[in-house]
Amino acid sequence: MRNELRRLIFSVSLWTCSCVLWAQVIEVPLKHRSGSETFRTQKTQIIDTLALPFWDDFSTSQLVPDSSKWLAGVNVNINRGRGLNPPSINVATFDGTDQHGIPYSDLDLRGEADSLVSQPINLSNIPPGLRNTLYFSFFWQKKGNGEIPEKTDSLRLQFKDHNGVWNTVWSAVGGDTLYIENFKQEIIQVPFGPLQHAGFQFRFQSYGKLTGGYDNWHIDYVLLRTRRDENDLYLRDRTLSTYPTSIFKDFTAIPFEHYCGRAENFRDSTSITGFSLEPPGFPASIRFAAQIFDASSGNLIDEMNNTDEDGLLFNGQLFTTLQANAIDTIALNNAKTDNSLVILTKFFIRTKDSLMFDFINPVSGDSVFFDDLDLTVNDTATALVTLDRHYAYDDGSAETAAGVNAKNGQLAYLYVLPVRDTLTDIQIYFPNVESDQADQSLRLKIWSRLNNQENITHTQTIFISASDSLDKFTNYPLSKALLLGDSLFIGIQQTGLVPVFIGLDKNHNTGD
Repeated sequence: MRNELRRLIFSVSLWTCSCVLWAQVIEVPLKHRSGSETFRTQKTQIIDTLALPFWDDFSTSQLVPDSSKWLAGVNVNINRGRGLNPPSINVATFDGTDQHGIPYSDLDLRGEADSLVSQPINLSNIPPGLRNTLYFSFFWQKKGNGEIPEKTDSLRLQFKDHNGVWNTVWSAVGGDTLYIENFKQEIIQVPFGPLQHAGFQFRFQSYGKLTGGYDNWHIDYVLLRTRRDENDLYLRDRTLSTYPTSIFKDFTAIPFEHYCGRAENFRDSTSITGFSLEPPGFPASIRFAAQIFDASSGNLIDEMNNTDEDGLLFNGQLFTTLQANAIDTIALNNAKTDNSLVILTKFFIRTKDSLMFDFINPVSGDSVFFDDLDLTVNDTATALVTLDRHYAYDDGSAETAAGVNAKNGQLAYLYVLPVRDTLTDIQIYFPNVESDQADQSLRLKIWSRLNNQENITHTQTIFISASDSLDKFTNYPLSKALLLGDSLFIGIQQTGLVPVFIGLDKNHNTGD
């Protein structure tokens, strides 16, 4: 019996896959965020006042900030792909939409947009000898994989004094290209006086365009503690700062029948990026493990790297690639169930970072640790890939949106297939952007080759459905099933003057 492809996902990676264009591509920010229902139900309230130290690198948060640390901030999006080269996994992103993903204004206005406010922190009981050693540090970036702030836009850090007044202690403005690809660390003293009180709070406040996901700022690795000075920028923390690459050379999803254990479908190795927060050039030899699991059962399929010997060198303030061995394709093939398998790839650093310690006891020489702070939480990262009945280039998450800027403009994706099969459906992600795309029509096209019109094997008109959340693909059944050869191009043709935008996966490179 001939296998059917239930769907071929239209990859959102416009400029990183095999893509052919007949018009100029333009890029716009997204209007809605992932997990909008989560934002609607997320509630924050004042909990018991926090004690020092305060630390959050967002590596364990999903979509919204941790409410045990942050009083207000559900407007801020915790994500894995909108920052570039962060010091650890996940960043907090600021833009011009509220917690429901709705713009703050329908008018072309600028003003206070997203804010992130800490829970109250008790600074009234700091020992006298440590009051001048209280410092606040964080990493920040503008734009990243998002939209660059303009020169009238800004991000501010404010401290709340004992009179309830918010005092601006640091700010950055847009309009230039500084720190758009790398994060910059800041450290600021919290001096003794009106700021060191029982209900101290701090907040980040962005100012920019209020009509969508514009003017992006990203925050990471926030730390407030004593026993510091203006040069205390380093920690014994080796992090994972990205997610694992796909085990496949080109795709993030591939039909199991097409895979069939073929070694040519796999990368020679799977990798991830790590970062060391130790002083510049400080070397540390670490151990790491890379494993793949059946995501449904939790069963281990293969250990691609797991050794008790130190060997990989991390250097302070530099990024390092952790590269695993080739995957065992026989073990993977034996793990399938009903011709499908969801694979979880897991990397973790086995050389443990130190727990954050307060001081070293001068008598015993022992470190006195904070029980509730553990720098090892950013040492693990996972990613999913699917062996089922569809193809995908993208990682399922769009950072922005892109489209063609001309009537009748076209773009197409190349898929090279290892076996012949039948195509029945195509899925496309049409995100909500500032202009309403719902109900617009366009032509869906499939080519066997691109050298002349006779090679168009299928065309049909489709209509864009309104999207109620980020990263939600719409399924478009073909009007007739197509028997495929060894390759095909899948694309769209814009039929009107208004650009049509699809999701753009900017942090996942599947290009040659």
